[in-house]
Amino acid sequence: TAAIPRGLWLALMAWAPQGRSAFGEMPLDAHACDIASGFVSSATVFSYAALAVAALFVASKAVASSRIVARGLAAVRASTALAVALALALAASSIALAHRLDATLELPLGAHGGSELSARAKGAVSETRGRIVATAFVSRKDPSFRQVARFLRALERASEAQGGASVTARYVDPNWDVGAAERLVRSGAKEGSVVFERGRRMESVPLSGGCDERACVSAMLKVSMTPRRRAIYWTTGHGEASPEAYGQFGMTDVARYLAGDGYRNLPLDLAAVREVPSDCALVVVAGARDDLSRVEAARLDAYLKQGGRLLALLSSAESGGVAPMLPAWGMRPAAAAFPGARTLSGTDVVASDLSDHPVSSPLKGSQIVLEKPVSFAPSAAAEAGKGADRIEFTELAAAGGVCVAAASERGADAGEDLSLRPTRIIAIGDAGFAMNAQLAASANANRDFFLNCVAYLAGTDAAAGSGEAPGRLVSGMDRPTRARFAVGSAAVAPALLFVVLAALVAARRMGR
Repeated sequence: TAAIPRGLWLALMAWAPQGRSAFGEMPLDAHACDIASGFVSSATVFSYAALAVAALFVASKAVASSRIVARGLAAVRASTALAVALALALAASSIALAHRLDATLELPLGAHGGSELSARAKGAVSETRGRIVATAFVSRKDPSFRQVARFLRALERASEAQGGASVTARYVDPNWDVGAAERLVRSGAKEGSVVFERGRRMESVPLSGGCDERACVSAMLKVSMTPRRRAIYWTTGHGEASPEAYGQFGMTDVARYLAGDGYRNLPLDLAAVREVPSDCALVVVAGARDDLSRVEAARLDAYLKQGGRLLALLSSAESGGVAPMLPAWGMRPAAAAFPGARTLSGTDVVASDLSDHPVSSPLKGSQIVLEKPVSFAPSAAAEAGKGADRIEFTELAAAGGVCVAAASERGADAGEDLSLRPTRIIAIGDAGFAMNAQLAASANANRDFFLNCVAYLAGTDAAAGSGEAPGRLVSGMDRPTRARFAVGSAAVAPALLFVVLAALVAARRMGR
């Protein structure tokens, strides 16, 4: 009763091309979570009851039919079979009618049931203030309703426990709550979305666009926090990747997510401006191939000394962009070999050793993929200096024991006492780390890692990444493991099944 349905479901998960994204959750698990979180479907309860009654009826008829041994009672057996068929038809039609007239009951349960938020999402909730109303503007018959309802329940519980914003979860079914639905539509919300409201500010997260934890927490922060320093400036003129280029070497994918988090992606020509604009949350140097001029480097260095934030994707350890500037800020890039690191294609490197840092700790258990990366080590500047001048070097990610992403912070200890904004720099040793081609090539956490870097540098710490893209099956296998899995599933498993069936057939023939 328990093992066979679960085994069939696991088999579907293993052999389906899209995995869980095509079939959703195991029905038994999904219904148990629904009831535990306080959302009880009348159709689900009636379906289990109807199936139980039908199963008992069929079992009793089967026992009674097996006891009929007299001859000439074929009519009785036929009538029994007809009764069983009618019972199954009645059960099927009753279940279909119950789902047609389904009603979801909200019970005061779920103190510990349902979804749980990540540590960074709970931190973001504690940092917000005010009363926020989170509304699931979706039909209760929609397949995504249960996931949304669980998340909003978890968000409501987290707000009560963390002591930050007061989050109130509401549910508006456009088929039944006509008045509330009309108000949301007039405010600009669309059906099939989660709407966050605080006063007169409103943000909507469409379910079709990947309504995950990150998107919802970002929307909540948008309506609660003041939009100070919400512009991300991308340097130009040195062969950098562009956030407006849609090709494989562009970065429109991460730029779209940054825009969804409320940032404005703007170009920055350091040769044409006297200083970095005051609304700058951080500067991104995305794989510059040419060095900055002396004037450009001086302007960027002045920005960093005033508490600026920099995210650098390196194309070379010796030159290109800000590579020559990094040793003065605590990190020394260098070319490195990775003989013991995992690889997916033979030319890339898989980094799964993630440190305990606000950027990398939420992604532990995931993997980031870099193409021939540059390594990092602390420079002499990281070992000198005290107080506000002390520079702290932190390893973020490593592959084969070699650091491939690092962060440096100047003035972290004295920042609170002297009311100074500490300087933060993050360097990733791959120019194509977050380019469109790399994000589409394999299942990795590159995008989430990049967005976490932006959140940390901007000072919001709003990103709460899982390391998995919506609708993508993440295997967590390197190339040799994938090859062994393919051979085992395509050849060994069918062969074993054939041997077992042949043995059963042979044993049956011998018994005759």
